[in-house]
Amino acid sequence: MESYISSELPYLSKTFDSVYIVPYHEFTFEETSNRLAHLPFENIIVLKTNLLPRYSPLPRIERFFDTLKILALEMILTNQKAATFQKLKTLFFRIKHYHAIAKKLSLFVSKDNSISKQAQFYCYHYWNHDGVIIEKLMQSRFQFRPQKSIARAHSIDLFHNDWPKGFVAFEKLKLKYLNNIFAISQLGLNYLHRKFPLQSPKFELAYLGVPDMFKGYTQFPKGKFTILTVSNIAEIKRLHLMIDIMKCMPYQQFQWVHIGDGVSKYSTPLKEEAKKSGIDFKFLGHLDSNQIHQYYRENDVLCFINLSYMEGVPVSIMESLMHGIPCIATNVGGTSELIDDNQNGFLIATDFLPSDVAQKILDLSNYTEQWNLFSEKAREKYLAGFNSDKNYTEFFKKLIS
Repeated sequence: MESYISSELPYLSKTFDSVYIVPYHEFTFEETSNRLAHLPFENIIVLKTNLLPRYSPLPRIERFFDTLKILALEMILTNQKAATFQKLKTLFFRIKHYHAIAKKLSLFVSKDNSISKQAQFYCYHYWNHDGVIIEKLMQSRFQFRPQKSIARAHSIDLFHNDWPKGFVAFEKLKLKYLNNIFAISQLGLNYLHRKFPLQSPKFELAYLGVPDMFKGYTQFPKGKFTILTVSNIAEIKRLHLMIDIMKCMPYQQFQWVHIGDGVSKYSTPLKEEAKKSGIDFKFLGHLDSNQIHQYYRENDVLCFINLSYMEGVPVSIMESLMHGIPCIATNVGGTSELIDDNQNGFLIATDFLPSDVAQKILDLSNYTEQWNLFSEKAREKYLAGFNSDKNYTEFFKKLIS
């Protein structure tokens, strides 16, 4: 479900001879429905990790002791000993699962005749999550020796207040095993430097980015104004609040369009609530990156909105800025590194009043000159630091340097 890894694939394909994507939380991998099942890159393969190998008695004992070793090391290193102790059982079963993935990956590497024994391996963790522990298990038990191991750090994989009860597992273990951690926001980089000053040489800033698909500035929208949201339909995105915002504005002048899908647990109630409210809305479902850019080019979008209560540096906002569309977003994570308040959009508090956000939308729709100025500033912000060709080329050069 990680949509934005696709924007890095051309650079991965160009930099490396072979690329293997490991979706280690993909418990129901379906070849036909997986978004990366039909990649246009011959040297990129998505591995199936839900069909894991069985263990005979001796390897089962080895897995048990490998798991205990990591748990013991976590208890020694962590600053959250009380919370870690409470979650020992959960962590134990998580590590057991990761051990099975590590075994499957190692078997794959050892049996693939196309992989030379002298090949240089690089491990790149798109999130600074537990994939690092999988890699550690591969190294210690299955003799896997990468040339370098790095991770990006976004938000929920970095900040304690993004997790229930402020618990982040294996925090210092990841620092110990990784060569570098690349924060995707200046906020995240500052956090790492403050919290782990002795490890500061490992930390760098590496913004994500989007390709420049700009086809010229959009004219001020005419007719019914479109308010656009782009995200997975999930609790963290708080899309139900869009309904409250829309109800504060004249129905005949505005429509809400959402691009993205999600599990039925969240998407079905949202659609039902929007339908009952009487607002003008469209849910377009999942669109790939090219289709999203096409939508921007073919439709007059008044503004882009992000109501998440937690973010890194949202790629969806980068896409909007690239097209010169003003943005309204909650001031969380690194969002303020994209939106300059009252210049290319508006930053709003996480506990905003729907009527206040509606008023900002009305202001944009009523003042053409302000909208045009915001549009120019949005484009300038993108050009200043969020072009994917520049950012990803530099990022992968650093990885192999």
